Amino acid sequence: MIPLYLIQGVIWLWYLEWYTTNRLPEPYNKPWTMRQRAYHGLLWPLSLGTWVLGLIAVIFGDDDEDDSLND
Repeated sequence: MIPLYLIQGVIWLWYLEWYTTNRLPEPYNKPWTMRQRAYHGLLWPLSLGTWVLGLIAVIFGDDDEDDSLND
């Protein structure tokens, strides 16, 4: 069970690090630290859950964040 949990964490970590360093605009596309990798790799359900909730908020138009990135 633990190896499966860690494998899923590594897959999520790989995707999230790739996306944030290659697809986001400045200043958000900075290289990750080992602390960030440890958090997202070991506590991936929290990280993934936050991402899914943000995605749902954007899809249904319930995001209250500043849309200045879209200018």
